[in-house]
Amino acid sequence: MAKLTILGRDFDIAPYKLGDLRKAAPFIDAIQKRSEGGTGLVDVLDSAFDLLNVMSIGLVRIDPELTPDYLEANVGMDDFVAMQASFLDVTKESGLKSAGEVKAPVAAKPAGASKKA
Repeated sequence: MAKLTILGRDFDIAPYKLGDLRKAAPFIDAIQKRSEGGTGLVDVLDSAFDLLNVMSIGLVRIDPELTPDYLEANVGMDDFVAMQASFLDVTKESGLKSAGEVKAPVAAKPAGASKKA
């Protein structure tokens, strides 16, 4: 089970079955495409919304109120790292994780970061 703590609550999200993966596929594909090139704020926020859609598939089983719209209105960027980790866990446990197959969205780089020469 993928663990997720958001909105002051702890959730155990079961691996997705084929029907769930079909619903999640467009969002996972969008996250993967965006992670290969886009790193601007719009890209990060679009990936965050796609991530909410993927995670909501498992969360609505636990609490039907946890729709993508509800999550978008109530989850902050401070929850983003927890959601990324849970996304990786749920996709791996659902059988999608293999070399380069599913990537989590990349958060914006911290100010002042530099590349090593």
